[in-house]
Amino acid sequence: EEVPVEEVLTAGQALVLVAIIVLISLSYAYRFWRKLEAERDQDSFLEYDFALPQEREIFQQVVAKKPEEKPENQQALRQWHLALCQVLFKRVLKVIDLHERVNNDYRTQMTLYKRGVAVKMLPQVERAKQLVEREVQECGAIANRLKPGWGQQIFPEAYQIREQMRKKEAETEAKKSK
Repeated sequence: EEVPVEEVLTAGQALVLVAIIVLISLSYAYRFWRKLEAERDQDSFLEYDFALPQEREIFQQVVAKKPEEKPENQQALRQWHLALCQVLFKRVLKVIDLHERVNNDYRTQMTLYKRGVAVKMLPQVERAKQLVEREVQECGAIANRLKPGWGQQIFPEAYQIREQMRKKEAETEAKKSK
């Protein structure tokens, strides 16, 4: 014998319920689509602005201009060696600035990553950090070839000079604002 089924919803109520479910589903789909669009648009701006200093190329140009090693070229060789040291020092100054910037960016990206924020620029910053570390090592090795022991001294010297330059700039700015 069949048990009568009680009618829980009328046909009109069921239709309204289905319409509400469809609208809610469409709303979630639209939000998901907008989120994907926003991420895609955001990705186009996520290029990490990084380049090794142009002093690297300038250094290579000076290296290429080495005079022939002849007894009559001793003065030219000394001048070339001095120019090479000066260009390397300028290169180190730029590398220090770049090193600080990349390390700050890396710390920021890692902090965000540890907090669970999706960090799409982190791999680019990590690659930049590796390049800068290689540049630091290369500059130290070149300094040691130019003057034995200079590789351990060039960076502290450059930091000192840079701080002196910053103080002079700050003093100049303070004088301008008065």
